Amino acid sequence: MGVFLDDLRKRKILENTIVFFFYDHGGFLPRGKAFPYDTGHHVPFIVYAPDKYKNLLHAKASPELNNYYLPQPVEALYDLEKNPWESNNLVENPKYKERLEELRDVNRNYIRDVKDLSF
Repeated sequence: MGVFLDDLRKRKILENTIVFFFYDHGGFLPRGKAFPYDTGHHVPFIVYAPDKYKNLLHAKASPELNNYYLPQPVEALYDLEKNPWESNNLVENPKYKERLEELRDVNRNYIRDVKDLSF
């Protein structure tokens, strides 16, 4: 993206340009869109706007949607029936400690069984 911004700056049109950057990260890459877990469904989205246009970018999203786009913890546990937006991470909740250990074992065994090298 820096190459494009540098080009706009060189041509002296950056301060009159709103730049939208998003990327479809392909289906053949490890962790790409064909990957059946959350990392396969996240797509980068960046907006650059000069100060004179920032007033155009005041769209608000719901707190649940904002949380969805925040960086996610390395490990997460959600109750998808009660919390489909995955905004309440249960990893630190002692009530779910035993279940979390069970799921970790299942995941480790699966990774070993399929010889998944992407972890």
